[in-house]
Amino acid sequence: MYELADLFRVNQSTVSRWLKSARQSVHEETRHRLQERLGLSSRDFQSFLAVLDSKLELSISQLLGEAHGMPPAPKPD
Repeated sequence: MYELADLFRVNQSTVSRWLKSARQSVHEETRHRLQERLGLSSRDFQSFLAVLDSKLELSISQLLGEAHGMPPAPKPD
């Protein structure tokens, strides 16, 4: 951020705001396009994201457990 601020001759907080805005735009556009591509209503898309999030958490927990020598957790049916 320091280098970008110098390059554009702005304060670092300005660069920080620019980056935050860019991340937000990418996030929103990605969600919109994915929802559109899947053909889901807003409610169904939220449900899809909730399921995806829970599966991701489970997968990460399994990976971390295996990395620490713990047996893998049983997979849900």
